[in-house]
Amino acid sequence: MRNKFRVALSPLLGLGIALSGVILFGCNEGKERTRVPAGGMQEYTDPGIGFSIQYPEGWIVSAQPGRAYFYNDHYVEQRFLDPRGSHDDGAVIAITAKKTNDVGAAIVTFREDLAASGSIVTSEEPIMVGKYQGIRFSYTASFGAKNVVEGYHILVAADSVLYDLGVAGFGDRFDAYTRVFDASLGSFRFPERHMRGKRGL
Repeated sequence: MRNKFRVALSPLLGLGIALSGVILFGCNEGKERTRVPAGGMQEYTDPGIGFSIQYPEGWIVSAQPGRAYFYNDHYVEQRFLDPRGSHDDGAVIAITAKKTNDVGAAIVTFREDLAASGSIVTSEEPIMVGKYQGIRFSYTASFGAKNVVEGYHILVAADSVLYDLGVAGFGDRFDAYTRVFDASLGSFRFPERHMRGKRGL
């Protein structure tokens, strides 16, 4: 978790519905008017671990094996790197996958990193990601009155890999992009080899 999305924290958990390799999330209907439709999607496949996910057309991709971030505009990466800066608000979808021999220790480290980032965990709940049990950590982080981040991370272990499925937005962007986040994370697929086993947190 020691990467640039820690500033916004993430990193990539609520009531989940299990499908084979699919995540489903509920909606907050009270803010329906402000929401951006999901629209067209493109697919990204990780060249190392092998997971795949769809992201909105036109979003900026910053990726390397085991990590993929998707920003709604070109300036947003810098916004998350410098949350007290003058860049416009934006949103991010962030996926990381790391091999681990000790999932429990990795979860402890995640919690410590989240707290160290200045984030406040607002809920910690079980969720199913496909057939795997995961945990969703919802959080907020304030870097000043006009620099508030809201988001969540879903941590899920499959075989010896710990996945972090994270989304976040500054200001009203988190609520505005709820449909986009749902559509993107709902498209997440584990590598085929994971689908033959069963393991979770």
